[in-house]
Amino acid sequence: SMAHVRKFSPDTLSVMEFKSQRDIDVTTKIYGNWPLLGEKIEGTWNVNLKTQIHISNDSKMFNEMASGFSLYEGKMIHQYDSQYDACRNWIETKDFDDKARKIYLSKNFKQCKIGFRGVAASTNERTMIASMIPASSFGEVCLPLAEIDSRFDEMLQVYLLAVLNSFIVDFIIRKKMTMRLSNFYFFQLPSPRPSIADKYNLRIHPRVLRLIVDVEYFKNLWSACFSENWQSPFFWYPPSAPIDSYGPAHEQEIRKRLRDEAPTLTPDWGKHCGVHDRLPDRRDTGDRAQLRAEIDAYVAHLYGLSRDDFAYILDTFPVLKKKEMKAFGEFMSKRKCLEEYDRTEGILAAEVGHL
Repeated sequence: SMAHVRKFSPDTLSVMEFKSQRDIDVTTKIYGNWPLLGEKIEGTWNVNLKTQIHISNDSKMFNEMASGFSLYEGKMIHQYDSQYDACRNWIETKDFDDKARKIYLSKNFKQCKIGFRGVAASTNERTMIASMIPASSFGEVCLPLAEIDSRFDEMLQVYLLAVLNSFIVDFIIRKKMTMRLSNFYFFQLPSPRPSIADKYNLRIHPRVLRLIVDVEYFKNLWSACFSENWQSPFFWYPPSAPIDSYGPAHEQEIRKRLRDEAPTLTPDWGKHCGVHDRLPDRRDTGDRAQLRAEIDAYVAHLYGLSRDDFAYILDTFPVLKKKEMKAFGEFMSKRKCLEEYDRTEGILAAEVGHL
């Protein structure tokens, strides 16, 4: 209906591609009454997108000798992974042109930023691919950088990263674009804008951090965001929701390990602050897969989705399912996300008004 068109694409009235009435119903629920990322709202945080260096037009500044500041390209990242591929270009200060010098002198250059792949496809394993980009690095023009306009920008960027990498947002973006994820599509995404103290952000924020601080160059981000609450095992896994009553035995042990290592977390970064389980192809497994499932479950609750809605969304990722069947013998993401949806539902219900 025109009401749907206006809700999903108010600026351009472009039509999303739906395959069923269920698609429309679930999309309507996700959009809810949430503001779009492109809306500028007084009294809360807002998102800006920056484009920096062009891989072809600005190539005269580059060197391949690992000298200077790294130039991040889209292929170098994957979800929560800033080292998916090796850097191939660097820029030294002596080679700056006026544009690079302006970026270098900007107040946000020495802060971590979110980057997402501008070249993507709706038929890929995942479409929205976002990661935190290290401070003091440049972003290539096909890797748009998202910056939060708020005095809590680093903490809120961590939250926004979780929303962007969620199955929920991916489900939406795949119905809008085909081969290129432009700024236009980004700004049409619905996103709750919680405060730092919001019950969802309190749960999502530290889990995302543990995924991205697996390398030392995020140590300042970890220290800036650290909370003493994270040192409590009950913060991560409240006793009201058992962690040893579902899933394979080895996954129960992973949850226990994540719970029991909470007291070792410190404001000063160490390798133990991150989680590191990956397959040789950098596919997340073990502790990383566990925290990712928990994040996706909290985001599903955040958008007010039912378990059936969430399961329906997960089933719209056939390439991911095929690859996980090959790697794990099952569609692991779906099982784990639904398990965590069930567990976290009780936690959120019990903690209303108490966080």
